[in-house]
Amino acid sequence: MATSRLDLVADAERLFLGDTIELRARLSDRDNTIQKNISITCEIQCPDKRSIPFLMTKQNVTTSTGKIYPGFSVSFTPEHHGLHTAVAF
Repeated sequence: MATSRLDLVADAERLFLGDTIELRARLSDRDNTIQKNISITCEIQCPDKRSIPFLMTKQNVTTSTGKIYPGFSVSFTPEHHGLHTAVAF
């Protein structure tokens, strides 16, 4: 069984109420391929402790060095002030 690693990154470190953030996930294995039937969920926990799951769509992820890998993406716009956290699985 191959070992995989799931990385979740955001396109901004900070944002203001009403701004949209793009969350991208990259599932890494030895050959950087994505199985056809795999799905990734991104769960956002809001300041009021509500958890909102989002099914991420398949989309290539470009790293800061310009490399392109198969990955997943979802956009999120917070509706409340405070700390939001995101976890992908």
